[in-house]
Amino acid sequence: MLAEILRRARTIAFGSSLCLSLMASTAPAANFTVNSTADDGSAGTMRWAIEQLNAAGPGNHSITLNNSVNSISAADDLPQIDATGMNVVINGRGATLNGHDQHRLIFVAGGNVTLLNFNLKDGLADGGQGGEGSGGGGGGGGLGGALFVNAGANVTLSNVNFKSNSAEGGDGGAANAY
Repeated sequence: MLAEILRRARTIAFGSSLCLSLMASTAPAANFTVNSTADDGSAGTMRWAIEQLNAAGPGNHSITLNNSVNSISAADDLPQIDATGMNVVINGRGATLNGHDQHRLIFVAGGNVTLLNFNLKDGLADGGQGGEGSGGGGGGGGLGGALFVNAGANVTLSNVNFKSNSAEGGDGGAANAY
């Protein structure tokens, strides 16, 4: 009888630890809805959704634009998407993300990101200015006006349209004359 009790206790302990192990290895999905065309970082904006995504931790997450959001005008560069350890789907539902020739639209720093159903328009990546002083310095590269994908990041595009985006390198710096 004692042997039977010990066998059942081991079975319960193994089953409990297996269940806890599976629960610990599967992070819950976080899904963020963009229901505002504003770009002020308040709840429901694209800027807010990216910041929430970055804080969500590893797992399968999504950002989905509400059907009522047809266009978002970027007031500044949107935050970088740092999806390291994540699989992310961002569904624009046909909306236009517009940088008005002043702001980069999407910067993916890491992780696996899928962009669906977006129009990326008038994005601008503007490289930094070169240094001044002895020898001056070259201007920085303007890379990825609409979309920049950092080394180590993976981006998949489906039904994403690019229109009038640009990347401009910065001006070189002035050297001192001796």
